[in-house]
Amino acid sequence: MGLVRKQGSSNAKELHRCRASYDSPYREPQYIIQRGNDRQACFFEDEDRDTYLFLLEEAAADTDCEIHAYVLMTNHVHLLATPRTAHGIPRMMQH
Repeated sequence: MGLVRKQGSSNAKELHRCRASYDSPYREPQYIIQRGNDRQACFFEDEDRDTYLFLLEEAAADTDCEIHAYVLMTNHVHLLATPRTAHGIPRMMQH
């Protein structure tokens, strides 16, 4: 969850959550798209892709998710994953 400043406020105490907490379905395959900020490039070299896949594998193992398939595009990623817990996907993506 991120925090955003209320419009027109400069007071740090007036921050609020920008996303509600939710339980994602588990034990069912989930299609995930992860985009670069403002759709900017995420990967510039093959080493970037290798690092991403290494970190994804680590995150999936740590959060009890199974990655079935992936496609790494220049500015986004497609994933097919099955979480084994209710919060598996969100935790994997925030890892």
